[in-house]
Amino acid sequence: MKNREMRIYNAIGSIAVILSFAGFLSGRPQDADSPRPQNPDAGRIRTLTPVLTISDEDGSKFYFKRPSQPQCGPDGSIYVLDEKQIIRFDAQGRFVRNYFRAGQGPGELNYVIGYAFETNDLIVLNASPRKFVRFDPDGKFVSEAPLPQDMAPLLLIGCARNNALILKGAFPPREEMKGLEGTVEIRNPILALPLAGGREKQIGVFTTRMYYQNAAGGVGGSAMAPFGKHIIKAWGNDALAVFDDEEYAVKLLDPATGKVIQTLRRSYPRVKTPPEERDGIPTGTAINGREVRRPAPKYAPDIVHLLARGEELWVVTSTRIKEKGVLVDVFDRKGIYSDSFYLSIPIWPEKHLTRPDPIALQDDFLLCLEKTEDGTYLLRKYKIGN
Repeated sequence: MKNREMRIYNAIGSIAVILSFAGFLSGRPQDADSPRPQNPDAGRIRTLTPVLTISDEDGSKFYFKRPSQPQCGPDGSIYVLDEKQIIRFDAQGRFVRNYFRAGQGPGELNYVIGYAFETNDLIVLNASPRKFVRFDPDGKFVSEAPLPQDMAPLLLIGCARNNALILKGAFPPREEMKGLEGTVEIRNPILALPLAGGREKQIGVFTTRMYYQNAAGGVGGSAMAPFGKHIIKAWGNDALAVFDDEEYAVKLLDPATGKVIQTLRRSYPRVKTPPEERDGIPTGTAINGREVRRPAPKYAPDIVHLLARGEELWVVTSTRIKEKGVLVDVFDRKGIYSDSFYLSIPIWPEKHLTRPDPIALQDDFLLCLEKTEDGTYLLRKYKIGN
């Protein structure tokens, strides 16, 4: 089924939630391959009704410059990351605080890679100096712990049991990049780091495929770009869902061991790469003043996002029909393909080479960052209909 030469960029990370998998795995096969959903009403269109819109029109307390990573906090608060800002709104969309304080001292931040929640506290990963910073729900600085300064954190995946899971950046061996253009595999370690400080533990390795191009003679620059996105989602407290291939397969990992415990599949008609991307995908870099474009594969990755809601895992596919929206599949805890529907998720115009579009799911609500025609940003909350 897999064409090794056409494999899309593998992206993995991990949120450590170390609980027993005995009940989770009992009575079902290692792999699930469901032909069609159980729900007889599958294929329907579910509505999205806006119930909350957040903008920076007043310009007094916060601004949206390059917002990213929207999340819902444990108490229903809404968070978003922006330049020099980690903004918190209450459940009604009212501004609460900005956690960002510039500087190098205790509780101060410089460049934030990401944030996550440990019980009710906010954990922030700062890139320089490399450290974790913990804030309580009232915004009070609690503690911080350094990361090894030789570590290049690529992504903060999440937190559990006073550990943070980081996808560590890695560079390809020099001998593999002697040519001017090609593809190289990179092995990115997945590390668990104690939030209070201490030695990291490697819980897995994820192999990524990168396209690279070097200037002739080594003068004029170089470019490197992945062939896919980091699509990882904690599913409750006992599973980690990962999409790390071009074809439809969601791996459920044991976060304590990194082992695959089940793979969710279903028969899926592949979507061809859209015409606007067939001439290549911009890498955001240039060599000798000329834009470098990554070659486009024949097909788009089958899965573009993973969202968790209680006992359900929502698999957002690459199938989008103008009149209906995006096709979303649903799997339950037993690995059963239980439902499928269309949802008019707003199109995010800014394509990120590694991260999925900025959306989040909480109960019956969808949180979306959106960009208007005049270039301003909005954060919207939608009620999902039946």
